[in-house]
Amino acid sequence: MNTFAALLQISLFAAGSNNISANTYADAYKETVDNGKPLVILVGAEWCPACRSMKTSVLPTVAAHGGLSSVSFACVNTDEQSGLAGKLLEGSLIPQLVKYEKTADGWKLTRLVGGQSVTAVEDFVRVAPQPVVSQPKAAPEHQAAVNASAISQAAKSN
Repeated sequence: MNTFAALLQISLFAAGSNNISANTYADAYKETVDNGKPLVILVGAEWCPACRSMKTSVLPTVAAHGGLSSVSFACVNTDEQSGLAGKLLEGSLIPQLVKYEKTADGWKLTRLVGGQSVTAVEDFVRVAPQPVVSQPKAAPEHQAAVNASAISQAAKSN
């Protein structure tokens, strides 16, 4: 590999890692509310090897490929933001990628647990095109309130 290519890879890596750590949960949540982008959160810890790999290698590569451009993204550290992390995590395994995506039926929650490949994360964050519906299906009021409150509860605890 020539020197220029090596420097380019390093700069892409550095830019990617800066991009993924720049958004706080509150900023990403606000962006989701304001523009409807899905909210994707990496929940992990600095002491966790798989979490570090996701944050410093996998996600910067996904970002360099443009995979994070269609979502609002943030990282939540389980040690520094334990209350928020506790609301986002399912079980105790980390890392977890958590995605809230608004659908015609309300907020849909999906997650990836454990260390993941670039391809798996790119597939996970890819925004599926929403079908055009002539008359949108109304979600039951209680379901919409529960789903919306799950996101806002996590934001309030931050």
